[in-house]
Amino acid sequence: MCIVIACMSTNYINASPAYSTGFEDEPQWTASRAAVHAAFTLQLAADMHNLLDCTWTIAMNPGHGVLYPLAAFGEHPNPHECARRTFNGLIHGADFSGADAAAPSNTCSLLVHGRTAGVLALGPKRNARSYTSADQNLLSEAAAQVGALLEDERLSWRLAAKILHAERTQRELNAAREVQSRFLPARFPTVKGIDYYGECEPSGEVGGDFFDFTALPGNGLAIAIGGVSTQGVPAAIVMAALQSALRGISAVSTVAPAQVVADLNQLVCDLCPDDFYATLFYARISADKSSITYVNAGHEPALLVRPDRRRVHRLSLGGTVLGLTRQSAWEQTAVPLEGGDALVAFTDRITEEEADRVIARLRACPETRARDLVMEIMHETGKFRGPSVRAGDRTAVAARIARSELHSPLFSLAAWEREAIGEAVAA
Repeated sequence: MCIVIACMSTNYINASPAYSTGFEDEPQWTASRAAVHAAFTLQLAADMHNLLDCTWTIAMNPGHGVLYPLAAFGEHPNPHECARRTFNGLIHGADFSGADAAAPSNTCSLLVHGRTAGVLALGPKRNARSYTSADQNLLSEAAAQVGALLEDERLSWRLAAKILHAERTQRELNAAREVQSRFLPARFPTVKGIDYYGECEPSGEVGGDFFDFTALPGNGLAIAIGGVSTQGVPAAIVMAALQSALRGISAVSTVAPAQVVADLNQLVCDLCPDDFYATLFYARISADKSSITYVNAGHEPALLVRPDRRRVHRLSLGGTVLGLTRQSAWEQTAVPLEGGDALVAFTDRITEEEADRVIARLRACPETRARDLVMEIMHETGKFRGPSVRAGDRTAVAARIARSELHSPLFSLAAWEREAIGEAVAA
């Protein structure tokens, strides 16, 4: 069986025994072998929890005549009571039909050389009343293959070390994602006359996309969106450094946008290897809302939508990507603004077909608020993606210039949200 490292929340349980008797007659494993068996039992429980779509799964380890709950995946009941119920099923053949939520709906023993090395207790399925024969076959065959693998001590030692290393790496990535999320704006300061919003959805634990907003003196606004050429931890480190530097530079309104980008290019050249680069769209909306000055450093062109004639301008001028050479230079471009204009920028991993759908939506709904524009983009660019489409981070920002101080209500639903509510009401 191909052992898949599970990406989920694991609740490790205090290892006090849930019951005794039943396993006393079995010869005991050495502590080292028991540790290897525990690692495989945990991994098998995680895989089966995902594959069988269980509400909860509890991994248990027998030792010294008792059964220890190791960890629980999903929404679980009292694990020690569950272990007692599991014992009744394995030793006494108890029927769990109609039992309360603490009782497992299915159980499985992991056998090595005919001896119990681990036990799985599975809760009800999420979207089915009971386990099918195919589910039972999958569970039994997986346990049998893992048991056979464990009989080869040298191989099982190596794989157990890889499982534990991967689990530790997963925990570190989860922590990195939490830290990375704190670099994204948690609050959007009020800027009079500008309605704006942004959203970022990494494709994995950590991503390489970012966005930021900086309120400028006199009710101006700086907008940035970018991404790095790779994903994973290196991308997250560079993203964090870029965003921190960008906030410091953007706060100085006297620094021209072209100079902001040039300063960031020097940072990327200092931090990154030769095959590493970053893209950036950086723009400043003037305090009087009469113009937007931008630089596009190799990023997907932002869209400026004129509501009256529904024209769409692609803001693509500027220069090459960041990190190519230290001698690169960028030009900034100023574009006049009118009340009702909407600026939309998104990640360069959005496909051309998805961008066309975004443009069509903007033309169909010229008065849509910034939050709704972003949510429409995130929805439209996600719902048509299948397994054949390259996965990537999805990030979008939008800003709309108010026609007047009483331009629009404080909150409105996006079109797809209204459709979903209507379908739910009809059902």
